[in-house]
Amino acid sequence: MPKMNIILNVWQVIAKNGKLTVDELKKLIKISENDLNKAIEFLYDLGLINYKKEGKKIVLSITHETDLLQGIPCFSCPNLSYCSVHDVQKTPIKCTKFVSWLSRILRDLHASVPE
Repeated sequence: MPKMNIILNVWQVIAKNGKLTVDELKKLIKISENDLNKAIEFLYDLGLINYKKEGKKIVLSITHETDLLQGIPCFSCPNLSYCSVHDVQKTPIKCTKFVSWLSRILRDLHASVPE
């Protein structure tokens, strides 16, 4: 698992920009290509970012509005390195802390919608 400070740094830059290429990210964050690739893969496995190929470039984008992610329990979780939306056993959907956080977010969103 990449170091947490690298993951958070990569996430913050992607979230701030909303969408950018891997080359643009490399210019903004001065870390090794290996560490950058691991952080990107990690954020993708959590379902926090998407990436797609556009010509010869790989474009990264966030999958959710960043305000919704405030207080997400995943970044401080000791099981973070094992968790993935692509894994049947270790998935955020089976995590009680994540489900509780998501329920709160959904309740807040529902309460803010006028009837």
